[in-house]
Amino acid sequence: MKRDDKYAVWSIMPTETLTEMTRIDPGLTVILPCAGSGSRLGLDTPKELYEIFPGVRLIDFSLRHIQAFIRSFESDSLPPIKVAVVTRPWKLEVAHYVQKQLPDVEVETVFFDDEYHDWPGSVYSAALNYSERNIVMLPDSFLAMSDNDPYHDSSGIPLIEAFNQRLTADDLVFGAIPCSDSARLQSLGALFVEKGFVIRFCDKPDGGFDLYNSFWGCYGFTQSIGSSLYQFMLASVQKQPVPTSDSSLFPAAAIPIATYSDLGTWPSITAFRAEWSSANNCSK
Repeated sequence: MKRDDKYAVWSIMPTETLTEMTRIDPGLTVILPCAGSGSRLGLDTPKELYEIFPGVRLIDFSLRHIQAFIRSFESDSLPPIKVAVVTRPWKLEVAHYVQKQLPDVEVETVFFDDEYHDWPGSVYSAALNYSERNIVMLPDSFLAMSDNDPYHDSSGIPLIEAFNQRLTADDLVFGAIPCSDSARLQSLGALFVEKGFVIRFCDKPDGGFDLYNSFWGCYGFTQSIGSSLYQFMLASVQKQPVPTSDSSLFPAAAIPIATYSDLGTWPSITAFRAEWSSANNCSK
C-alpha cells in the first residue's frame, strides 16, 4: 500500500464491521490515557482533539503508529490489536473519534478509576482490559522512529510491531530518547540506558541528572507485571525512594526512538509547528 504524506491522516476502510465478526483478545492492547483535564492548554474541548495542523489533531500522531501497524497486515483480515481509551464521562468524544479513525479495530472505552492516582493510575484504570502485551502511548505527544520515517524504524518495522516483538522476551520495554539536558530530564521520565537495557528510572528527578542519559516517550509491558508496575511508577511519581536495583522490573529493555515532542503546552506546540513546517515545507 502507498503511504500518505506524514501529516495526512491515514484512513483505513473496513471490509466488515466488528458487529458482524467474532473477536477474541488479540494479545496486544494499545492504551491511550486521555483522562487529563488539559489545564496547561486551557481549551474548552479535549486537548487530544486540538488541531495542531489543519485536519490533524494531537491524538492523530499516536493513531498513525497504530495505523502503520495495521497496514503491515493483509487488508482482508482484522488486525491483531485492540485499543483502550482511558477517559472521563465528559470526554467521550475522544473515544468516539478514535473509533472513527480505526474502524477495523476494537476500541474499548475505559473511565478513569478514582481509586488510582496520577498518570500511572490512568494506565492502571485499564487493567481489566489488558492483553498479554500492552503498549502505552501518550496522546499529546509526537514520536518519530527515525528521521526519515516517523512511523517505521530503519528496517521498516512499525513502532508497535517493534514493541510487540520485544515483549515476547521482556516484561517491560521503554521507547528511549537519548538526552543529557537536565531541564528536559527534570520534566520527563528519566532513564539510564546501557547496551539496550534500562538500568535506572526516575519520574521527573529533582537532581542527580548525570545519572541519566535518556527519557521515555512510550512504554510496553506484559499483563503479568501490570500491578507491580503501577505501584513502582506511582511511587516514583510521588518521589518515594524506589531503587531499580531492588525491583524485579529492571533491567528493562529499551527501543531507540529518534524524536519526541511533548505537545501539552503552548510553547511546545508553537516550537513544533515552526520546526516541522520549516523542515518539511508543509503547512499542515
